[in-house]
Amino acid sequence: MPMKRILLPINGRDAIDPVVQLAFSLARKIVAEVEVAHPHTPYYEVITTVGEGGSPMQVAQDIESARVRFETENVEARKRYDAMVENNPGVKTTYFDEEGNASDIVMRRAFSSDLIVLGNAAAFDTPFWRDVYDGALIHSTRPVLIAPTKPQDTNTEKLFASELLIAWSGTAESARALTAAVPFFATAKQVRIMTISDDPRQIDTSNQMKQYAQLHGANASVVVVDPGGKGIAQTLLDEASERPGTMLVMGAYSHARWRERLFGGVTEYVLHHADVPILMAH
Repeated sequence: MPMKRILLPINGRDAIDPVVQLAFSLARKIVAEVEVAHPHTPYYEVITTVGEGGSPMQVAQDIESARVRFETENVEARKRYDAMVENNPGVKTTYFDEEGNASDIVMRRAFSSDLIVLGNAAAFDTPFWRDVYDGALIHSTRPVLIAPTKPQDTNTEKLFASELLIAWSGTAESARALTAAVPFFATAKQVRIMTISDDPRQIDTSNQMKQYAQLHGANASVVVVDPGGKGIAQTLLDEASERPGTMLVMGAYSHARWRERLFGGVTEYVLHHADVPILMAH
């Protein structure tokens, strides 16, 4: 199924130029529209002095300060959207603004989108963006494209997703990620299905998925990699970085998210260290 709508969450504080660039360059390439969503918490929900026993005057001052700050951010978010429209003529673009929990809003808007585009978690590690990630990666059922931290140069943009590296682990998440990558098979010169295991059963399913990819028109092959002492996550990033234009495709959070956050995991590591575009599905 072709992708027709890309969801791009923003706020009025954080610069997301590389994310915007990737979302709109992809939209031009596949002839899709971009829905720019601005979820934001009502200003009165961040006032803490009421619960802490603040004086009436202090509470009033905090409320007014929060109101001004939030209104300023809302205006800035709209300005950013207007700049996106001006800088990307020919791409159909819509704007959605809603007060509430960012996770819930992103989840609901994603239901009517085909893809969500976000930034590298290392650059956006704040409560707002953590809520956005939660709604997008955990609850939305839609694939998420993670943009590299640095903007792509013109040549890299043209090469985007000309190579696909699919991390195959035999899990439901990796199967969903591979399926999410099918629309990119048409323009990819090479699709490599990589397994970091010498387990014969996993290699066998890798070949099975290669046949599935070929059925959808991909020039697919299987790669078996030994991570050595680097670990799975760094091996994935190193392999993806070897060839210009590579998009890494992988399942997200095969283990419980709280466990990955507490003890580390492949998804969390990749989200914080990605220097190539990554397509994820949970």
